[in-house]
Amino acid sequence: MSDSTVSFGRRYRHEVPAMTLRLEVVAAQLVTAVECALRGDADALEAQIQQTSALLRAGSSPTQRSKTGALATWRANRVLSYIEANLGNQILVTHLARQAGLSHGHLMRSFKARFGITICVYITCRRLATAQYQMVMTTEPLCEIALRCGMCDQSHFCRVFRRFVGLSPSRWREMQLDAQSRAATFEDIRCRRHSFPSI
Repeated sequence: MSDSTVSFGRRYRHEVPAMTLRLEVVAAQLVTAVECALRGDADALEAQIQQTSALLRAGSSPTQRSKTGALATWRANRVLSYIEANLGNQILVTHLARQAGLSHGHLMRSFKARFGITICVYITCRRLATAQYQMVMTTEPLCEIALRCGMCDQSHFCRVFRRFVGLSPSRWREMQLDAQSRAATFEDIRCRRHSFPSI
């Protein structure tokens, strides 16, 4: 591996969590938009597309992130690592500022300059992405998932989820499970169609 490749990896490795969370949320919103279109719900479709567009516009290029005032790489690594390790707990900006060795205001400005979104939005998106994974991969009730992802209660979780995703958590979960069921049924049919009796 060349020195330039190593340098590139070190330079942009802090961007992976931010890009991942943005892609996770955008993907979920696009799936929801398609489902709205299939239902013929034009208003919900328009709202979903606007939310997705806003999130995509919030991104910035690597050259923009390196502009003056953006959070330094090592500080970004410490802040993002702390957030990931504490998604289920209360995360205060003062704690993050301590991790970065910056003042409260300086961290908020430099974080947004680097990632294109505020700390609050970043944390919320990470919590929602984690919740979405648990909603699909487990049968845990929403109240437990909400608490595990750092939401104060199910009611708060539902309000935030609807604001970011455009659907209630229960409806979103139902749609994802239905989609999985349809995909499994299709795969079963496909396998049967291509199977042959043993001789």
